[in-house]
Parts: sequence; C-alpha cells; structure tokens
Amino acid sequence: MAGRLAAAALLLFSALVPAAAGTTDVAESTRIGERLYVVLYEHDPIQFSNALRAGADFLDARPGRRFEVIMDYYGLFAAIPGVTTVQREYADIRRRHPGLSVVVCKETFEKLARMNKRKLSVLPGMQILPCKDRRQALEKAGWRPALGF
Repeated sequence: MAGRLAAAALLLFSALVPAAAGTTDVAESTRIGERLYVVLYEHDPIQFSNALRAGADFLDARPGRRFEVIMDYYGLFAAIPGVTTVQREYADIRRRHPGLSVVVCKETFEKLARMNKRKLSVLPGMQILPCKDRRQALEKAGWRPALGF
C-alpha cells in the first residue's frame, strides 16, 4: 500500500513539474516596463505603422510582454476597414504577435457612427472598449506609456 502511494505521489509530482515549468516561459510579465501602451489621436497612417512596428519590436525582445495601441479621436479612422494600406501591415503583425492588442475607443466610435448614420466596423482582432478612464486603469495595473508617441 505504501509503495502504491509513493508511486502515485511521484507520478503526480512528475506531471505537475513540467506543466509549471512551461507556464513560466509564456506567462505575462508584471514587471514595470514589460507592459506598454500608446494612444493615437491623429489620423496618421505612418504613426499607426510606427506604433505597430514599435510594438512588434518590443514584444520580440522578451516573451510575456504586452503592448496596447489605443485609438481615439481621429486616430480611430485607421481601424475602419478600407481606410489605409497600413491595415495589411496590422494584420500581419497582429497574427505574429498575440501580445499586441488594439483598442478602439467606444465613446468616439459610437459618436462617429451616429454622425454618419450607419453602422461601422473595425478590423478583425481590434476591440471596441470604453476609454474614459482606460489610461489611468492601465497605469494603476502597472502599464506604462511607450515613449516617442
């Protein structure tokens, strides 16, 4: 009986150790500077492209990092399908970097849809979320603004 318990304990231990070791490599880092965000207020495809490339470079440097692009005011025009050719670059970078998220500000997006009197959509993978207090919430959670934007 004691031999069976020892064998069961050893089997359980060996099953748990590799699982725990594997999760530490891809777990989201909570260290300061490992999660960055940028806010785009202007409809500037080059700035959107620069933000995407900076995010890709940041994410490539270390596993577990996160990078968020927040699109507000005129900046959200780049999120509407068919507006700029940078959207192809977004699709490619987003596919290769799951730690990259793009948030379209819900308040501005809904106002734009009302003014145009039609339903609008955003590119696949982008989230429409309230942005009223988003920056403060991110910073409280340990996120920092990316420099140069």
